[in-house]
Amino acid sequence: MGTDCLIEPSVKLCDWAVIGQGSRIEEDAEITRSILWQGVHIRKGLRVIDSIVTAFAKVERDLQGEIC
Repeated sequence: MGTDCLIEPSVKLCDWAVIGQGSRIEEDAEITRSILWQGVHIRKGLRVIDSIVTAFAKVERDLQGEIC
């Protein structure tokens, strides 16, 4: 986990996750076996599974097995 991340207490980190500097993960989101580059923003309640999210992306839908 990088510095300056904001990860709400209700977030589920499953198996493993790499979270880049300055990322924000809102309430009730789930990150499973995924890599989030720096400055990523995951919206409330979304699931990111087996995915790679590139720098400064704003995720507004569930992701599974994607690169975005």
